[in-house]
Amino acid sequence: MKPFEIAGLPPDELNSFLTGTHSDPFRILGPHRVGDDLAIRVFRPDAQSIDITSNQSKEPIAAERLHRDGFFCASVPGATRDLDYHLRITGWDGSEHLTRDPYQYGPIMGEVDLHLFAEGQHWQWAISTAGMATSIRCASCSAAGSGNYFCQA
Repeated sequence: MKPFEIAGLPPDELNSFLTGTHSDPFRILGPHRVGDDLAIRVFRPDAQSIDITSNQSKEPIAAERLHRDGFFCASVPGATRDLDYHLRITGWDGSEHLTRDPYQYGPIMGEVDLHLFAEGQHWQWAISTAGMATSIRCASCSAAGSGNYFCQA
């Protein structure tokens, strides 16, 4: 196995990711443009191997294991960032399953959302004793939310 390196990312950033202290996993995982190709990075400690499947390619593309802890990377030639792909994961017991890559779509919270959340002024979740979210309330007006990101008050 070659040294654990990813072009454009400092080694200390990769190490902080592996220790669970990295603040932005989307910067490391998921699809990233590398020249004319698309590099798809996956972290699955439970995987023996990972293949990338898509409608663009007739044959699955095998991801290379870059780190013993389960860090994989596959290069998809000529693909764009919006490639619709799935991960075919082979577990250590030989079982296979097909799944979406949770990092495929990028972060869903924007800079304003992150800022308000850090201030404690975004959404407040009412939690039941069972641990399930029962309602969403807007922090600025206390109106019950309807799943919409924006306050209607």
